[in-house]
Amino acid sequence: MVHPQKRQLVNKCIEGVTGRIIELRHELFRINMSEYAPFGPFCVEQQILPSDLDMELSRTFRYDKVQRLQRRADLLDYILVSMGKSDDVDSMSVSTQMNPDFKIQEPSTAYNSQQPTRPPSVSDQIQMKRKNVNWRKVLSQFKIFQNRLVLVNMRSYTDGFLNMAFRGKYPQELEQAEQQVVLQRIQTAQEHADEYVQRVILETETLQDSDAARNLAEDIQRNILQWMLECRAVTGTFPEYPAVDLGGAAAIFSHKTLEEVADELDFGVDEKARAKAKGKAKERKPGKKELPEGFTMRTSNFLDDVLVDVSIEYDAYWKFRDESSNFKQDFSLNLLTQRVHENLEDILREQIDEEMRQQLDILTMAVEKTRMAKAKPKKVKPEKKKKKDKRKRLKDLTPNVEMEDLFSELVRNDVIKRVRPLTLNDFIGDVNLVAEGDSARLQCQPDLGDIRKMIFDFVILPMSNGTVRERVPCCKSLLIVGPHGCGKKMLVHAICNELGANLFDLTAHNIRDAYTDRDGPQMLMHLVMKVGKALEPSVIFIDDCELMFTKKLPPEVKSSPARIKSSLVKAMKTVGLDDRIMLIGTTSRPYLAAKGPLLKMYERVVFIYPPAYASRYTLWRSAIRLYEGVVTRSLMLSTLAQISSNFTANDIFNTARQVLTAKRLKRQNIKPLHTIEFGDVLSESTPIYVEELDALVTWLKETPLSKKREEVRALEAAGINIFDML
Repeated sequence: MVHPQKRQLVNKCIEGVTGRIIELRHELFRINMSEYAPFGPFCVEQQILPSDLDMELSRTFRYDKVQRLQRRADLLDYILVSMGKSDDVDSMSVSTQMNPDFKIQEPSTAYNSQQPTRPPSVSDQIQMKRKNVNWRKVLSQFKIFQNRLVLVNMRSYTDGFLNMAFRGKYPQELEQAEQQVVLQRIQTAQEHADEYVQRVILETETLQDSDAARNLAEDIQRNILQWMLECRAVTGTFPEYPAVDLGGAAAIFSHKTLEEVADELDFGVDEKARAKAKGKAKERKPGKKELPEGFTMRTSNFLDDVLVDVSIEYDAYWKFRDESSNFKQDFSLNLLTQRVHENLEDILREQIDEEMRQQLDILTMAVEKTRMAKAKPKKVKPEKKKKKDKRKRLKDLTPNVEMEDLFSELVRNDVIKRVRPLTLNDFIGDVNLVAEGDSARLQCQPDLGDIRKMIFDFVILPMSNGTVRERVPCCKSLLIVGPHGCGKKMLVHAICNELGANLFDLTAHNIRDAYTDRDGPQMLMHLVMKVGKALEPSVIFIDDCELMFTKKLPPEVKSSPARIKSSLVKAMKTVGLDDRIMLIGTTSRPYLAAKGPLLKMYERVVFIYPPAYASRYTLWRSAIRLYEGVVTRSLMLSTLAQISSNFTANDIFNTARQVLTAKRLKRQNIKPLHTIEFGDVLSESTPIYVEELDALVTWLKETPLSKKREEVRALEAAGINIFDML
């Protein structure tokens, strides 16, 4: 879509839907008192697959920042090459090889590789007769398979010619042509948007000196003055004029035309005259207010403000509009005129706000002088100090330094890291379909697919757009807890890759030799916050974050992780709702840290349990296909999934890599893969011991949120209404 005004409406709609999804997810958090919401019973009830619940980030959020991210990546590559770190990314890592363009071997190809390409020998026929196998039947099936393979190839070529096949199923030339068309449309959309913005600015400047602008300013000023007089007639004093941060006069008459404001003021005068004539209203009988039964959801910030406005604008301008003559998809002059009037009204309101504030001060002082002259002198009470903004402001330690120089300094000190090419889909795993109370021996705990959905709902969606971030209840910090090898760092890189975010690595061993002087931590956090807010979104990553809150450090830790603790706490207090900065900590030993300070710094906790049977089965299948292995009858994935119950995803992929060597892959046709080969290598890996898992689960149960959830469940079991506590 290249039409600039259509794109604005679609982006506004996507922002509203995204914000509403986040609000509903937080309502589920209030009900369950947990980051995990079991969607298994819902899938069974609605008869849908768990994959139908998976969401992806809107492409509009990505296309708008393509050029900015490309410039940032080029700058990072230039700095790393100049430092001699061009090969910084490990090409042999499992996550790097698990990219979307990797072609997994299809079952049909695997079946074809096991079939003989020539008639069998006499010994083979004798052996097949001994096994009571009809060779003619096998040969006929092989011919049918060959014919079917020819049809599949013809269909894929036809689909590729018609540009109807999926990615990877048609020739590479068509794929490159598709990418060129997409890039060309993105460039065209950007050109149309720039032309539209320039036209709006030009028309607005032209209209400012017209008679229509002066008439509009007089109407706005008259309505504001009438509003002040009406408020004084009701309360006895003049009202406080809305601050600039709240929008000034726009906050008074938001979503209302001048005619609607005049009607409301006239209606208010009639109502006050009636109240004076009748006297005081009768007092209501004391009694409890009737509250709605059940759970009450909070008021949405997107339903009435954003989505309703989008629906009204679509019905008014686009629903029955004929765009057949607008082949180039240029902007509409009627909508441009409306946008110009809105901009003009905003500009006039800013000028009128200053004048009306001065008039309000003059009127207030005049009324106060008259009142003081008539009344007896009273003791003047000291004015109450206004509440300061809770968000503290840090002093700018680098006022005259360019942003590129600050970025380069952080890269040279190894604070800004290169993000590995990962997506959230690379975190392989299934959703837990077991509901609470289904069975006493089955636990309703999140599986790897649920972890993937939690990360998407609580981190990626809120930070995907600045407008959504300002208006939704979002968290500023996240703690990922889990045993070794469960994919904590992989999730951090996937988050950065999905958002296009900078990765600031503040792990203790990473910054051991950087900023070691007395004012070093303060300067470090200043640079991180300044660069992170200017080049948002940004992710601050701390591995082994429990060491920051531990008094007795392990002997292998050489530097003090707590040296940046106070500076980090002060810096996080400066992060507001409009800042897309997320602090993410990972740990496999949270019980070593002081629980209070740790949970005070991290607002949300995501606990990664060992993979369940369904996830282990999917991991084995994906790992074997990733390293070009062929699954046959002798390789029982169900058995592998059963014996790997105490192992992580990292152990499974390492086992597959060690077994499926180049020499072993060449012998697959002669000697198919067997379950024992993987079992022997897997036994050499270190499992998750029961003591380790029990210590993590015990720590999780002692968190304040888990304790509150258990108390509410006990009250619910006793028959007490718990909805008032949520």
